[in-house]
Amino acid sequence: MPATVRREVFERDGRRCAYVDARGVRCRETRRLEIHHHEPFARGGPMTLDNLSVHCVAHNALAAERDFGRESSREKRESQTYFAERTLANRVPIG
Repeated sequence: MPATVRREVFERDGRRCAYVDARGVRCRETRRLEIHHHEPFARGGPMTLDNLSVHCVAHNALAAERDFGRESSREKRESQTYFAERTLANRVPIG
């Protein structure tokens, strides 16, 4: 994703999760933010301002469950966790 698009999305959304619940209350999270594709990128969703918003990790995961199913989302999270753990384990200490 172009850095300019990413910056514009964060700026437009006020550097805060843009998820709004059923009561109309917007999430207040300002840390651990990710870019959310309303039409999933995996299904051809474009990287345009209209298709992107900022979501916290939890709300991005919730959207992924809605888009792809709970089991698929769980498997994806577990594979990412495994990869991250292996990457950290293989780091060579500097010093």
